[in-house]
Amino acid sequence: MTACRNCGTSLGANEWFCNYCGEERSDCIECGEKIINHSCKSCSAAPNAPCENCGTEISADLRECPSCGYDAGADHEEKAERNSLSKLKYVGGGLVALVGVGWVLISILQGMVGGGILGTLFTWFMWLIVLITAGVWVLLGGSVSVLSNSYASYQGSKAEKASAADVDRAEKLHRTQEYVNEQRRKRERKERKRKEQRKQTYVQCPGCGWNVEMVVEGQVTDVQADTGSSNAVDAVGSAIDTIGADETKECPYCDATVKVSTELV
Repeated sequence: MTACRNCGTSLGANEWFCNYCGEERSDCIECGEKIINHSCKSCSAAPNAPCENCGTEISADLRECPSCGYDAGADHEEKAERNSLSKLKYVGGGLVALVGVGWVLISILQGMVGGGILGTLFTWFMWLIVLITAGVWVLLGGSVSVLSNSYASYQGSKAEKASAADVDRAEKLHRTQEYVNEQRRKRERKERKRKEQRKQTYVQCPGCGWNVEMVVEGQVTDVQADTGSSNAVDAVGSAIDTIGADETKECPYCDATVKVSTELV
């Protein structure tokens, strides 16, 4: 018998969801193979779950709801189509425009500079700048095109995996109030423990006996003053401000330096 991967409750042979915590089972009820993306890749069995749009119980392997026609992969497919168009045509068009503008500017500036060796060097220099700029444009444009096509492939794969059935809602419907209350109590206990850990710890100064307020981590094991004397531990509670380290503080009554040794528990 299969146990729930979340809470360990035994699952019936025909139960796709745990009737205690609501978690979807991890193995197929038909063939026992692993469930991937809410469907068995071996025998194509899938749990029933409410449609995200109309709430009708449908198989979780359906991308389109047969009741209302809701298509779960439509948005991903649309994004894939928008990004599947290669950006290389824009890169090529921009490259032609860049060279054309460069040629016009060089012609105008060459007329202003004049002929001779100076004019020839100037022309070569300007064309070098145009070629470098064109190379950078091709490099950046090609990178954008590759990233765009990769994103399109990603969206296409999400469209293929999309299901109109809302498995998360099905898990909530199978979740018992007892489990919800148990999780709430766990959160409350964790919060209480966290608050208790942050309470101040009082240690007794070995020099004068004054209760010195400190914040330490773990269980207090020893308290010493700057005179080197040691005294029995007199501490209440623990906190988390220092991680297992010794803590020191001046006693407000006798000005002795109180050192506290702790041990993590």
